[in-house]
Formats: sequence, structure tokens, C-alpha cells
Amino acid sequence: MGKIVLSQAHLKKRGQRKHFVLRDDIFCTILQHKLSVKDYFDFSFSIPDEADKVIIDGMYSGDWYSVYESEILPLRKNAMFERFRNAGVDVFAEWIKHIHERGKECWLTHRISEVDVEKDLNPLPIKEEHPEWFIPAFGYTMNNMSVPEIRQHKLKVLAEVMRKYDFDGLDIDFERHTPILPVGKQWELRECVTEFMRELRIELLKIGKEQGRVIMMSARVPDCLDGCHQDGLDIEEWIREDLVDCLSLGS
Repeated sequence: MGKIVLSQAHLKKRGQRKHFVLRDDIFCTILQHKLSVKDYFDFSFSIPDEADKVIIDGMYSGDWYSVYESEILPLRKNAMFERFRNAGVDVFAEWIKHIHERGKECWLTHRISEVDVEKDLNPLPIKEEHPEWFIPAFGYTMNNMSVPEIRQHKLKVLAEVMRKYDFDGLDIDFERHTPILPVGKQWELRECVTEFMRELRIELLKIGKEQGRVIMMSARVPDCLDGCHQDGLDIEEWIREDLVDCLSLGS
């Protein structure tokens, strides 16, 4: 494939300083669950001054449920988010507001394959209807990125959230969780992941053009080429085609 053509505005933004802070598992402490909405956001986004970009973890809004009003996904049942919604708080919009008010960029990270959480409240019938779309590992089932239906569903979900919210960038987290390709065939099937990254890049550039803004794209990958290749991540090709603006190395 040829190299993606990026605008001058995009290239200029890519050349800016990138000192990231990742706010991971942002909803997981009992204290946060009990704080008032205002105190929750103030507490969650106490971030170092030297960081100019904040990547927030969208773990509760993934492939099959959403914490925002979606036309594709049903709302996730969760007491904390129901409390936010009852208070009239759009959690994604509030994330962006709090981080932008601090003069920093707000990026969203998407875990390429989430482990099953709150299955009693948020069942996953898709995994019973299409078990062949998933890979069993470590007591969970991971998304199989060699399945076209999984890739297309992800593209629709990610396009919706990036069109709906003013995130500065989207980070695809390939570290949480693997494997995402059939074990033993990861490198053989690497083009499945590359095609997903290619289509996502094209879609984000399209959204950016429609909305008159630049949307950056990054990926979190293993910290060596061998690790990337074992997982089926052809990062050399991603770089050749300009599919990502930066890589975050290591777990």
C-alpha cells in the first residue's frame, strides 16, 4: 500500500512535543465511586504539569456497551455511570472539558480486546452466538482480529465516538489484552490488524476533514520488534504507510 497523505496542519501537530500521561483504570477505586461528580473529576485528573497530553482509559465504553448515548451500543449498566447520567453529566464530554481547561490535549485509548467485566449486569450474547469470533485465553475470551465482522464493528464504534466528541487523538492499546489473532498464526495474519489500522486512519482523517480539526492516532505496542511480531503487529508497515503518529512502547 502507498503512504497516507497527511495535511500540513496534521504534520505540524505531529511535530509538537509529546509528553503523555496515561490515566489507566480510571473508574476502579471505591473512593472514586463515592465522590461527588465534581470531586471525582478533580481527583481523577490531578496530573503532572509537565504532561501536555493525557490519554484516558475508555475501559467501560468498549466494543459491546457504552457509557455515552450511542446509536450503535446499548448503555452499560453501572451504578457510577447511572449516577452521572442522573446528574446530567456526559462523562466523555466532561473528561475533555476538564483536560482542555488545564491546557492539555485529551486523547482516548481503546483496548483492542477487553476482558469480560460485570457480566451479570452486562451480558455478552455475541460470544455465545459467535464463539468462533473470539479466542479463549487466561479464563477470558479475546477479540479475534482476523474476523472481518469484529474489525468492521470496531470501526463503526470508534468512528461514532470520535465524530461525537472532540478528542484530540485516539490510541489503540494492543497491550490490553492479547492474543488478538489465532495463536501460532499471529505473524501470518498480520495484515488483518494492519488493514484495521489503515481503515481506522482513513476514517479519522475523514472525520477531521469534515469537522475542520486534526485527529491524531497512536498505538500502544510491545517494547521490541520481536514482541510486536509475535502479536501480529507489523509496526514497520504502519510507519511506512503513516498509519500512526506515534507509538507508546511497553505495558
